[in-house]
Amino acid sequence: WTYNVGTFLDVAAGTAGPIILTPEGVTALNGEDGSVRWTYQRDADYVNGRGNSRDKTLIISPDARHVAIRMKGPSLHHSHIVVSVILDSATGEVTAEHRSTFRSPLQMTDSLAVDGNEAFALDGGKTLWTMPEGTFGRRDSGSWGNSYSGTAGHSTVIVGMEKSCLTDNRFCKTSRTLRVAPDHDPTATTEITHVLRGIGPEYNSVENVTVVDGWVARSTDDDARTTPDEYADLAWETQAVNLDALASGEEAAPVPLGSA
Repeated sequence: WTYNVGTFLDVAAGTAGPIILTPEGVTALNGEDGSVRWTYQRDADYVNGRGNSRDKTLIISPDARHVAIRMKGPSLHHSHIVVSVILDSATGEVTAEHRSTFRSPLQMTDSLAVDGNEAFALDGGKTLWTMPEGTFGRRDSGSWGNSYSGTAGHSTVIVGMEKSCLTDNRFCKTSRTLRVAPDHDPTATTEITHVLRGIGPEYNSVENVTVVDGWVARSTDDDARTTPDEYADLAWETQAVNLDALASGEEAAPVPLGSA
């Protein structure tokens, strides 16, 4: 089957089929035949997980049961309010709404979303906890610049991202040390080193860390961390590790991925 999208902003996989974001709102399709399951239409300026208008991004919970959209709200003291709307991916029902400040990052586990420094339940929108300003950002300055936005672990939040090493080579530019924690206790952090970020064609852009079903890819190549050659070959031994297991202290064997 085919579906004519028109102006396309983003697409994500829900529990029953693809979910499409356009300037008019959200449309969920049946994965079997392409028919429309539900729509959510709201006249708004849709923004991404960091609250800006670049790369309009749908955010999906790890279990794909919820999808988040964000839109600019009214201006307050020269700064826009950002409204996050959580939808049931199977029915389109609004399960929560939350307001935050412009550019605050948003990430989702199976049960909650972290909007800036505040966590709220995906079902009902109840505020679950609030952390001090700058907790979800760079450890030294509290900046949003190294904060994570997107799908997190099933029960794990990504508290922050740091450069994995000081050498200015391709490995260091494309890897990060993640600080992760159980979503019920964001103070109990664990570090995961050398987690790889996506890179664009011909190394012309570096993208966010990708989390799939609670797993991320990291490098195990010690030599790459100290190689000074900025143009060294992008070939590192990699493995997939489970965020939820590492954050909770459980054992989960890494999965070898070969060379990246």
